[in-house]
Amino acid sequence: MMVGPAAGRDKEKPVAIDAPQLKAHLTAASMAATKGYAPAPLVESNATFPRRMTSAATNDAAASRSCLAGSRIGDAWRHVMITAQGLPLRKRPRSNHHLLVMKPDPNRTHAVSAQLASKLVAKLCPKFDRSAFSVRRVTFLLAVLAVPKMSCREYQYLQLRQMRDPLGSNTWLMDIWLDFGLTTDNLPTHRFFGCNTSVQKIYWSALLVIPFHVREMLQRIKARFDADQIPQHMASNDAKFSTLRPSRKPTAEMVARFWDKLRPTASEEDQEAIADRATVEDAETYGTNIENFIGTVKLPVGVIGPLRLNGMNANGDFHVPLATTEAALVASYARGAYAATRAGGVSTAVLYEGVLRTPAFVFESLLKAGQFVDWVVTNVETLKSAAEATTRHGRLISLEPFIDTNVVFLICRYTTGDAAGQNMVTIATDALCQAIADSCPVALENWYVEGNFSGDKKASALGLVTGRGRKVSASVTLPAEIVEKTLGTTVEAMLDYGRVANLGAHLSGQFGAQAHYANGLAALYIATGQDAACVAESAMGVTRMEPRGDDLFCSVTLPNILVGSVGGGTGLPSQAAALNILGLRGNGCGTALAEVVAATCLCGEISIVAAIAAGHFTRAHESLARQR
Repeated sequence: MMVGPAAGRDKEKPVAIDAPQLKAHLTAASMAATKGYAPAPLVESNATFPRRMTSAATNDAAASRSCLAGSRIGDAWRHVMITAQGLPLRKRPRSNHHLLVMKPDPNRTHAVSAQLASKLVAKLCPKFDRSAFSVRRVTFLLAVLAVPKMSCREYQYLQLRQMRDPLGSNTWLMDIWLDFGLTTDNLPTHRFFGCNTSVQKIYWSALLVIPFHVREMLQRIKARFDADQIPQHMASNDAKFSTLRPSRKPTAEMVARFWDKLRPTASEEDQEAIADRATVEDAETYGTNIENFIGTVKLPVGVIGPLRLNGMNANGDFHVPLATTEAALVASYARGAYAATRAGGVSTAVLYEGVLRTPAFVFESLLKAGQFVDWVVTNVETLKSAAEATTRHGRLISLEPFIDTNVVFLICRYTTGDAAGQNMVTIATDALCQAIADSCPVALENWYVEGNFSGDKKASALGLVTGRGRKVSASVTLPAEIVEKTLGTTVEAMLDYGRVANLGAHLSGQFGAQAHYANGLAALYIATGQDAACVAESAMGVTRMEPRGDDLFCSVTLPNILVGSVGGGTGLPSQAAALNILGLRGNGCGTALAEVVAATCLCGEISIVAAIAAGHFTRAHESLARQR
């Protein structure tokens, strides 16, 4: 490649730039462009170029493949030269194309990038007919435009004078044949601007539709890759090992044996932290909740409140324990609880109840599947009795068939008393399936106690619409004065941000629209001995914020709250103590606990929306977490 100095356009001797130098500059420029700062120019931005190539330039291999002008990034391009390399005159009917290569904003679509690129060329080249410009190929990385009617007899250049960059501050604009991993040795001989080969062939092989971040990831992997060691490390390993024998009845001796197996990776200090004396002495307490017991993990527990509830099942002031390692979480929920309580309290109600289990039955044909559904409808009372015989508290309240060709799902909905009821409904449904297998005259090819239809421990549209567990609504109207004095913002600001957040939820395809139910749910579930994995399905629903005169109405509806005041982990020492703090341990408290959960989520929604609307969100995390 040959580039000339600024003065003496016809007589100055061109400066030679070899291919390795060009490639090094391109790499640096590409990295700089993606990070938003200007790379060092290969040539001065005010440089001009000789009208004709010397014979040496014409014969130079790099010159026939590459041409680069200066590049600048920022709000304005100042006197940047975009050059077209001139080559010896030849009659090539389809060769008079100038390739303008630019790096559009990666956030723009192909169509937008192409449109902006065409507008840019039209602005730079007003003498050309805009309809003559054509975008030959656009990727997320590069837009290549073939601009006809540019002469190949001499250097052509475009001078951009302090015009605002139309493609964004991260645009990298240059006139170049860009070699992505291809060397001059394995390329066919081209004349870049007067090429007698297909222009499309040049950039089709060079410009792949691969996002830049993928290339970056591959480069990081390659940097760590050792061709000799990595394949050996990733090969199958058949070395002998000794497994841990499963144990269901924890004792102090068993705990000690497990820790002996963990040496030397785990130290004595690690053992003392997890298997402390009090935990080991009480090891048998945990036998019904875990296997291979080695101790307990201590989580910090904070408390918020009083949180006033005016609910159908939970009525009064509650102090809510939250177990978390995330700084600022408890403070945020406490602020929301304070605002809600000052406003008179949160109204709550359990709207619906039912834990789902969805067994699946496979048949030979659609016809047999239909015959099976007819038999189920006729014998539903028998199946109900079989399921309820396994439990004192569970009741089968709904059984809905769902057919997909030769597969039938039975959507079984149960009430579970004061327990969360996951194991309860599984055992009951298994008994129902056994009764079907024993009595149904339609031949079954196979059946499964759960067909992955219920939404167990996963977000699903079914759960959002019909609910799984307890569906609870909680609401409060915050006076404008409380919003301003307690939350440090205004009703209008919260509503403005709420509209944007709601739009973001819809555009991203969330199930429902909410800010961060999972934070409060996880902290409260862990503190009170609930199944923490159920946060995956519980953390969806709808948050609403609407004006009520000068005040702000706030509500949440969570269709999948899976909590219990009995069973599961609620009997463990720390978790039982947390339920005692709430005053909701034992029989008769399950629905009230669900209402407290929803009200707690409402407090978190109020606080985070206020913080983001007021611009305090980052500052709060810095002061309460990072800079403690």
